This record gives sequence, structure tokens and C-alpha cells, in this order.
Amino acid sequence: MEATNDPKQVCGKMLKNPNYDIYSFDNIWQSFMMVFLTVTLENWSTIMEYIKDVYSIYASIFFILLVMIGGFFLVNLTLAVITIHFINQSKVTKRLQRKLLSKKTAEEE
Repeated sequence: MEATNDPKQVCGKMLKNPNYDIYSFDNIWQSFMMVFLTVTLENWSTIMEYIKDVYSIYASIFFILLVMIGGFFLVNLTLAVITIHFINQSKVTKRLQRKLLSKKTAEEE
């Protein structure tokens, strides 16, 4: 990329990061945090707008794909965990009911 002396253009890496230096892709940990915030749909459109303003409109494609694929995956993962815990709890409840029923019938005899 060729450097220009246009006063309207500013290097994005020289600016202070927005939101008290929280929104940033400066290192791997902050990048993971940004991806996590985007996948959990926490203020992702604001992050997308900041990145789009600094780099290009094509950054929107990354964020939209990340929201669609990542959000879909996260929702399915959450539902799977809830379903597994519900099934396990149902099995425990049935086992306890059988035990109580057998104890009750043993006392009646």
C-alpha cells in the first residue's frame, strides 16, 4: 500500500481504540474477545461499524458471516447442553421414583 500525504487519511493503528481501549484487534487475546463478543451478539454492529470505518466495507462481510455461523453454532451448542442435562435429570428422577415405589411396596407387604 502506498503512503499518501492526504490530511483526511489517518492510519487506523495510530488512533486510540474505541470504548476505553476495549474494542481492538491489536493482539490475539483482544481479537478473541472481539470474536466472542460478536458471536454472542453483544454490541456486534458497533464493533463492525468501527472496523468498517478504519479498514473497508468488506469487513462487514466478516462480521455478518461470523454472526450467522457463530451465533447459529452457539445457540445449537447451548440447546444441546440444556437437552443433555434435562435428559440426565429425567433419568435420575425416574430412578428415584422407582426406588421410592419399591420401598413403599416393600413396607406395605
